[in-house]
Amino acid sequence: MIALVGAYGWGLHEAGRLGVVAVVTAIVGTMLLAGDLWFETFAIPWLANEAPASLDTDPTTLLAIGAISSYLSFAVGWALFGIANLRARVFPTAICIAIVICGLIGFQSLLSPFGIPIGLAVAWLGVWMMRTARAPHPVPQV
Repeated sequence: MIALVGAYGWGLHEAGRLGVVAVVTAIVGTMLLAGDLWFETFAIPWLANEAPASLDTDPTTLLAIGAISSYLSFAVGWALFGIANLRARVFPTAICIAIVICGLIGFQSLLSPFGIPIGLAVAWLGVWMMRTARAPHPVPQV
């Protein structure tokens, strides 16, 4: 999420509304997926010990909607982030395309090894930003 904020300040705001929607969607999706990961890491094992019968039932519709919305908002957010970067032409095209593709692969990022590609693409963006001597554009005041 730090990369999202940093990229927006670097120049993604030049993508206009698409840039804002992309960053907000990617932030919300990342937060939702992190919450889902926390739940599956800590709450599920606790439920298995304390109330194992609760895991024998089919997931409720609300839980299924929550899980799918987490995965979907993460994937759509990062794909939009890459598209907005392509549109703004702030970052190299290869990195932007990698983020779009890896964002879509990120739909299954809680399953190994599907989270690795988006991590590598964002790391590539971070390395590029650190090595580029370009000063970020000022964020426009609203």
